[in-house]
Order: sequence, then structure tokens, then C-alpha cells
Amino acid sequence: MRTKIHSPTTNGKVERLFKTMDEELSFCNNDIEQFRMRYNHFRPHSSLKGKSPADIYHDFASLF
Repeated sequence: MRTKIHSPTTNGKVERLFKTMDEELSFCNNDIEQFRMRYNHFRPHSSLKGKSPADIYHDFASLF
């Protein structure tokens, strides 16, 4: 985004946009992490006979 030279009000709007985008991305990243944890550690998967991927990993890791 281009702003006028020596125009602090326009630049302020762009800076606010960047701050808003940063806050929104931070919020989304938190939701993604919660989804990943639930999906991999708590949610049963039918292809794994009702176990979670973490259960399968720990079962496999205990063999070695």
C-alpha cells in the first residue's frame, strides 16, 4: 500500500491496519493450535480404530 509522502495521518492508517492484521493472525494461530491438539491428542479416529494419532504414536514408541 502506498501513502503520500509526509502524510502522517495516512501512514497512521496503514500502521493501524498492520496492527489489526497482526492481532487477527495471532487469534487465528491460537485457534489452529487448539484444533491441532484436539485432532491429534483427543479426537478418536475411525481409521485408527477409535484411537487418537498420539495414542498410536505412544504405543509404537513404547516398542523401542
